[in-house]
Amino acid sequence: MSNDMIPYSNANSWLHDVLKPHRENQSTSRSYAVQNKQIQLLNSFSDVSSAAVSELTRQTSKNITKLTIPPSPASPDSFTFVPSKKSIEEKLFDATASVKILASKVAMHLDRDRRNKLFSQIDSLHDIAEWDEEDMPIKDSSFDTFLKAVLLISPKQHPGLGLSHKGNLIATWGNNQDRLITEFLPKGLVRFVLSRIIDGEIERATGETNISRLYECLAPYQPNHWFCP
Repeated sequence: MSNDMIPYSNANSWLHDVLKPHRENQSTSRSYAVQNKQIQLLNSFSDVSSAAVSELTRQTSKNITKLTIPPSPASPDSFTFVPSKKSIEEKLFDATASVKILASKVAMHLDRDRRNKLFSQIDSLHDIAEWDEEDMPIKDSSFDTFLKAVLLISPKQHPGLGLSHKGNLIATWGNNQDRLITEFLPKGLVRFVLSRIIDGEIERATGETNISRLYECLAPYQPNHWFCP
């Protein structure tokens, strides 16, 4: 037998020894492959986590910047609409024009002389030269009540006109020493104060009522004594 020949009894042992490194190499290769996949997964997870953290960091930084840095003067967020404040002249002009428009709606029930006198009185009430800044211009709601009362009562004598501090129209009728003062309130209400000499004695009365009952409330004092003297 040649020295190069391997006995059969030792063949299995020899084959095992020859293939063992190969098997170990295969096992090692598979192990390396698994490890490589694990590393790739870890790297992918790390990339995703880093991206998430980066996005969170970026958003947090942006929010902090908004809190610490005021908006630029040119930024739309920095502009706030502030309505311009009207001057006294503008307020008086607007109020005068508004009540004259109301009067024009019932102009067919007012003769020309009365309408012209009424407009002249309104202009005088809003005279800027004598205006107190703490007073209010005439209210449309007060003037509307006055117009309704005039149309309802139809006084022949035109009253003197004034304004309260709240912008309510005040109308005064007089006959000698007898006086009737009325303040026209919104929503058709009227407040009155009167003084009348009856049998040599001065009687006074005050009240507040709806314009539809004004004449009735004044009846004990003969209201035509003021309205139609």
